[in-house]
Amino acid sequence: MEWFRINEILNIEKIDIEEVRGFLITAESFYLDYKGREPPFDASPIVTQFSKSLERILHDKVSINFNNLKKKYSTKTWSNDFRRKFGNLFKGKTIGLGTWAKIIEQLENTEIDEDVREFFDLFRRKFDKDACLIIKNASNDLSLERNPRSHYESLTMEQVIDLRKKLIRHLNMVINLIFI
Repeated sequence: MEWFRINEILNIEKIDIEEVRGFLITAESFYLDYKGREPPFDASPIVTQFSKSLERILHDKVSINFNNLKKKYSTKTWSNDFRRKFGNLFKGKTIGLGTWAKIIEQLENTEIDEDVREFFDLFRRKFDKDACLIIKNASNDLSLERNPRSHYESLTMEQVIDLRKKLIRHLNMVINLIFI
């Protein structure tokens, strides 16, 4: 099959989450299909699939570390900051990519609420500064590329060809960090 080309570029073989593999295969299938089309054509679904992949990886492999704290805080009153950062976990939702970037950016902040501090401390114990930077940069860049395209902008195939390289670089760094 033609989609196996993804293995030459993206470290898909390391990923043990079947749905994420499906997102990435879909992105690559869209890419191959859209490549031959004439403008005007919106190629932004490719970016959306890559972004969904990262969000799901972080949910399944990073957020899971918060399960014990989720139990502790499920019956407590939360600070507004805590609600913005971690509230989705208590609703069975993922933390958004932009929120991941903000969480990591604020890890060194000493003036935070106690409930946020516990989650931050756990995160810092799991990931060193280099790992945090990898996750933050990937989350931030994919979020910034996805959000406008999911709502009101489109992408040409030429834009996606350049952008895809950057997104795959970010994804490979996260994959190599998380899937050992």
